[in-house]
Amino acid sequence: MKGVTIIETEAFEKFMALIDQMRADQQAMIAELNDKRKPYLTSSEVMKLLSRSKNWLNDNKEKIGFSKATGTLLFKRKDVEEFIDSDYFKI
Repeated sequence: MKGVTIIETEAFEKFMALIDQMRADQQAMIAELNDKRKPYLTSSEVMKLLSRSKNWLNDNKEKIGFSKATGTLLFKRKDVEEFIDSDYFKI
């Protein structure tokens, strides 16, 4: 037999808000995972990932490796990661 559950409006609204937040968090995680799977990064993405300026990137792009085949700078994600790892020290 199925029953009827009575819940206060305030509790129900809090519950629904929690579900909405969980949905938003899930969508953000999916977007982040998809972004990490991208094999190529734009200049803006590399600058954000490395916390560096456009001038710094232009001065160091040869050290990282890049392509200009599309008319804009593209960087292989693995090259950027190798660049970071090449200067990593652990004591």
